[in-house]
Amino acid sequence: PYGCTEQTLSSFLPNLLVTRALTELKLAQTERLSALDRQVSSGIQRLYDYQHDDGGWGWWNSDGDHPFMTAYALWGLDEARRAGVKVAGHRISNGARALAELYETYPRVEPDLKVYEAYVLQRTAADQPVISWYADGADRKYTHAAALDEAWNARSRMSAYGRALLLLLLDEVTDARGNQLAQALAGEAHTRGDLSWWAVANDPLLFDAAETSIEATAFAVQALARRDPKNPLVER
Repeated sequence: PYGCTEQTLSSFLPNLLVTRALTELKLAQTERLSALDRQVSSGIQRLYDYQHDDGGWGWWNSDGDHPFMTAYALWGLDEARRAGVKVAGHRISNGARALAELYETYPRVEPDLKVYEAYVLQRTAADQPVISWYADGADRKYTHAAALDEAWNARSRMSAYGRALLLLLLDEVTDARGNQLAQALAGEAHTRGDLSWWAVANDPLLFDAAETSIEATAFAVQALARRDPKNPLVER
């Protein structure tokens, strides 16, 4: 009801995914499809309006940068770009630099959030092995390789949510360690009857008490399905 960054993305992304699916199915253009296109364009413009001057995002356009909101907004713009929607390149590059800086500014944040930041940065700025900026009188840098190793070493402190994101990150760069993690992640699944899921009792990305088993399951299924669409856990 408030139209903050999170709510903008939570309405914009489903519209984007539906639009992409309908396009891939080559369905004829209808008024409903045109309305979805307009809603996607409106969502992107709102994200532009909420982006701070330094490239990051908070809950609103007038607060400070938030690590999760910056990663979430950047991921949303990148998904739009990958779907063929026109997105201003500097919005993504500025957002990636801001996210890299947030990653380095909060080194002791929850490992689930750290791996989400690293995954988004790999997706949006893979062509930049090193992301550099200047702060506090010194040159600073973020490297994808170092972030990946840090995430791998912290995997035992992650929830299933974080380990699913880590598997996506490993497979994004074809890292052989993903084979080991995929087996471990599959072993974490809870199964009852014909259903399987991954349980997470809180929200490790927003430091909230809300259960995120649905989100963890969605990312785990995505990660495992990319490796083997016929994996029985995916169907359950």
